[in-house]
Amino acid sequence: MTKQELIASSKKGDKLLVILKRIVFTAKSTIGELWANGVFFHHTLEDFDRGLHQWMTEKEIEAIKVYGKTAIPRGMYHCKMTYSPRFGKMMVEILSVKCFGGVRMHAGNKAEDTEGCPLHGDYDKKKPDWVSNSRVRCEEFNQLVEKVGGEFDLIVC
Repeated sequence: MTKQELIASSKKGDKLLVILKRIVFTAKSTIGELWANGVFFHHTLEDFDRGLHQWMTEKEIEAIKVYGKTAIPRGMYHCKMTYSPRFGKMMVEILSVKCFGGVRMHAGNKAEDTEGCPLHGDYDKKKPDWVSNSRVRCEEFNQLVEKVGGEFDLIVC
């Protein structure tokens, strides 16, 4: 199944499981693959992965985290389309991320475009620390999320 087929066949009430698999690690950013119900959707770009895990205590996370330059902890999260006052629109929010607030999945091209939020896009090995076509990939993903009712579970690994 392609992502276009997944979007077309999805409907309200369908369960959606999204996996963000981190695959490329640099000194500035982390590139991942975003999978939705077993279908590769696109790549992501996050801040530097400092090895945080959801099972760590807040004290442990705070000792390692660098504000605005740290990827969210690995783990399982519930996500929901909510209104973002900062962006002025409905966006996917990753809920209950320890020591992080207002984590959203949104468009952007480089680590400087995020403060812990995963960015949607296409990765090219020739351009480290960068994803392109971000707005298009974000819109595709949001379309899928809206079709299933605006909520899903996310595993970050």
